[in-house]
Amino acid sequence: MSLPMDRSVELFTLPNEIISQIFSLPILRRRDLAALRHSSKHMNASASRDFGKRYFEFVHFTIFKQSLVALRDICQHPLLGPWVRHIRSFAQKPVDIKATLLGSIEYTDRVLQSVRFQSLRRVMLMRIQCSYGALIGLFSASAGSLRSLHLRHIALRRESWKVLLHWIRNNLSLSRLTLGGLHTINEAAIGEARCLIRERNMGGFHTGIGREHILSCIDRILEGSQLRISRRSHLIKGLVRTS
Repeated sequence: MSLPMDRSVELFTLPNEIISQIFSLPILRRRDLAALRHSSKHMNASASRDFGKRYFEFVHFTIFKQSLVALRDICQHPLLGPWVRHIRSFAQKPVDIKATLLGSIEYTDRVLQSVRFQSLRRVMLMRIQCSYGALIGLFSASAGSLRSLHLRHIALRRESWKVLLHWIRNNLSLSRLTLGGLHTINEAAIGEARCLIRERNMGGFHTGIGREHILSCIDRILEGSQLRISRRSHLIKGLVRTS
């Protein structure tokens, strides 16, 4: 269903609650709502709410600059950002941690630290490198709503996973937690085979379902956590390749 642009004058005369009901009709497709958003300032505000609710609940992004900028822009959009409930990162191809990539890691941190979604329910981060501060900022902004956290094949900077897990245990009320393949970056050895530090119990796969099970899972990990230098960087599958 495509709406003629001259119909926007007639819609403009309707009460806001009626306009909102019209925009929520399932017969309206993505391109219809997009056209209405650009028909007038009044239509933009009304149509954007339903556009965001329908198409921005789930947001996927990669570690590449264009995708990160889009993630930041969605978060900062006053009408679309509030509807985001689930975010997921993924790498389209293996990433090589070397000195030339350090700037890219820094850029990822800057963007993640500027992303403050207020009502996230689920966060899935996979195959990325980021700092402790970036993750804390992302999680804390949605501490009251975040219920599912999935962290796999992540290289952490500037702090240990033990410290981050303590924070998660004490500040989030999760109903599901998945951990696996977690490493810490030794920035003094970037580009070398020993640039990753694996903490004991962090390399395996852990899943906790339910608050009590999650707390028990974290406690078991922390009790056996010790720093261990990884001699083979490729332990982060699909994330790091050094030779």
